Amino acid sequence: MGKLQAPAILELLVQESDESHTLAMSNLVNELDFQYGITAERHSLGRKINSLNDDYDMGIEYDNADKGYRLTKHLFTRAEQFMLCNALHAATYVNKSISDELIKKILSTGSRYYKAEFQSIIFHPNPRKVENEQLMQNMDTVEVAIMNGYKISFDYMHYELDMHMHIKNKVPIIAEPRYIAYQGAQAYLIITGGRHKGFMVYRFDKIANAKIIKEKVSYLDSNMDACEFSNSKLFMYTGDTMNVTFRIKKSKLDLLVDSFGLNIHPHEYNDELYECTVKTTDKAALIFAQKYIDVVELASPRELREKMRTLLSKAAEMYSK
Repeated sequence: MGKLQAPAILELLVQESDESHTLAMSNLVNELDFQYGITAERHSLGRKINSLNDDYDMGIEYDNADKGYRLTKHLFTRAEQFMLCNALHAATYVNKSISDELIKKILSTGSRYYKAEFQSIIFHPNPRKVENEQLMQNMDTVEVAIMNGYKISFDYMHYELDMHMHIKNKVPIIAEPRYIAYQGAQAYLIITGGRHKGFMVYRFDKIANAKIIKEKVSYLDSNMDACEFSNSKLFMYTGDTMNVTFRIKKSKLDLLVDSFGLNIHPHEYNDELYECTVKTTDKAALIFAQKYIDVVELASPRELREKMRTLLSKAAEMYSK
């Protein structure tokens, strides 16, 4: 039993203590016996704790006022735990069962007080989470394929009237997986070798039945930069990248930063507007301009501005009835 004392003590301190809570020596003795069947005297436990600190710098402190021990070095700080758990809760591409299991694992690295506090803050489910139970299995398959330079096959799903996703392709899609990218609480698979030349994008939450094909992928052209590709694809719309100029109300510059990042260079257009040129696709530019139509003007290129004008005319006609 002596060899089990140290890991058992650490486990109890992880669960029962943090910067605001201590575990009394009497409770430590009782819990070792109750949870692990380990009988120990206070003096021997005190020496074991001192040894853990001296040999491994575990960050165990004794509080004279509370007459108890606390672990000050959890795997994650309270803020780190909350950030990771909130990110999983918000990620729509991770279904509820997987999300709940991963959050449970993260919370297990901290005290039960962390867990109770997190659960009191996140008081409602995320209704936008998808139903794809294969997500982690598909991700694992794709990651192995990418690491080994193999092709994959997969099916792709879309929602139908019954509000469930259904496979739409008649035969499996064969592709060369290149990278996994994240944007706007979504995970995307970037591939080559699809029905269009260059990079193509698929949402991970809609991928089903991913399988490795033990055929090597082709070499990427030297001018194909997946990082630049994904950064320029707002909403991950594919297509040729172009320079698009927007005019935006000065008080709404955050919208440009949120969508295109900090690597933009706005300048004053007039007293009310900034003007900024970004690299993106025509579809993404039109969606952005429509989404923020009350504060954003698509200034150029001219042909894209004309497309926007046509869309607005059709929308005005639709709402005139």
